[in-house]
Amino acid sequence: QLAHHAADLKGKNLQSTDLQSFLKQVAESNPALSIVSILDRSGTIIAVYPDTYAGYIGTNVRDQALVSSVIRDPVPGMSEYIKSAEGEYAINIIYPVYSSSLSVTGYLSVLLNPALLIQSSVQSLVQEGRNILVTQPDGSLLGQVLTAPGAIRQNQYEKIQINEIAASPVSSYPAGYDMLQLSEAVSSGEERHQVFWNTVSLHSTPWRVLVF
Repeated sequence: QLAHHAADLKGKNLQSTDLQSFLKQVAESNPALSIVSILDRSGTIIAVYPDTYAGYIGTNVRDQALVSSVIRDPVPGMSEYIKSAEGEYAINIIYPVYSSSLSVTGYLSVLLNPALLIQSSVQSLVQEGRNILVTQPDGSLLGQVLTAPGAIRQNQYEKIQINEIAASPVSSYPAGYDMLQLSEAVSSGEERHQVFWNTVSLHSTPWRVLVF
């Protein structure tokens, strides 16, 4: 979706085009998206949606790791779970925007809540008695779909670390299974579960999908 939205900006003058209706369209394309912005070639925010974040227009965010990486090498990029300037934990995805002659004119940047993205993506895959967790390789919980609702409480304002997963072979092997203690965030006591996992990746950023 974001690749198509970035392509829609090709050849447009980002400095003079009224971008608010476009940013609103992008934001409403997926409920997981929380903030959509346009950066110029220097990494300065020149447009943002929702309007409540208009105070960030003119802020240069090139010191953020993903922004500097995409400016240095203009290919789409995705961050790990970061705490944004607005105080939310989120995933940042950035796409370069090109002129008609294929020079970079700026960047389309979105912040998304991975828990909402995962919920909408894997809900239909959950079978009776199975649960799905999605984490970073370090054990940071990005989202989950559980057959016992409410077992994990998570929103965009907190970061949950599942240390047993971070310390397990999940960190070393892209796919496999093991008996793991999933920590009090998932189940009480010292109970261990047989957990199967695989790895998915977008823009070289890996996520672990665990089923137990």
